[in-house]
Amino acid sequence: SIIDNDSSSSHFGCNSVSRAWASVDGSLEKFHCDRTDLHDVPAGQIFSPPYVQATIAKKVRVYASDAGTGLDPIGVMLEGRINPEAQWEVIGSGDLEYSNDNARNVRSSALYIESTYESGDMNYTYAEVNFPSNDKVYSDYKVSYLATRNYDSNRLQFAELEIPGMLLPPPPTPPPTLSPSFSPSKLPSGSPTLNPTDSPTADLPDGGILVSSIIDNDS
Repeated sequence: SIIDNDSSSSHFGCNSVSRAWASVDGSLEKFHCDRTDLHDVPAGQIFSPPYVQATIAKKVRVYASDAGTGLDPIGVMLEGRINPEAQWEVIGSGDLEYSNDNARNVRSSALYIESTYESGDMNYTYAEVNFPSNDKVYSDYKVSYLATRNYDSNRLQFAELEIPGMLLPPPPTPPPTLSPSFSPSKLPSGSPTLNPTDSPTADLPDGGILVSSIIDNDS
């Protein structure tokens, strides 16, 4: 996970929550949000590590709960910021289309999800939104659930949230410079770069670690 167990989490758009820790504990125990009279307000969670951990988020993955399908979140938006003082920046959003539309996951804190960066756990029902062109580095993440399958539902529930992405190593400490460089900058290339595609796939930097989720139950 790119958010470790020392991170803090908070929620919004809920009158109250039950088992907030369950959203990122790696099991099929479920997260519950009371949405009474808040149908027009996005619900969600904010994850902040106690220190700046540079990460790149590439996906959002949500596992269905054991409750009725009407309580499933069906749209998600992910935002990031480099530290708590920075402004939130939108990474992307999309519809959550579940791998098995009607199948429910058993509720259990003893059943653990075995996923990878590339794929969720195929033994369970989940939905995923990809952000292939994102290459922005952030430390804090804000996940907004835009609606439930039953718009008028007073409850939002799911079993697990994952944010697959890359953990970046800390930058090396440069040695002190005794004297400034007098080397001129290189001239620009005489061959222009081709126009980018509408949905480019961003290259990830060397030295990072791809993980199934950048958040966990200690966030």
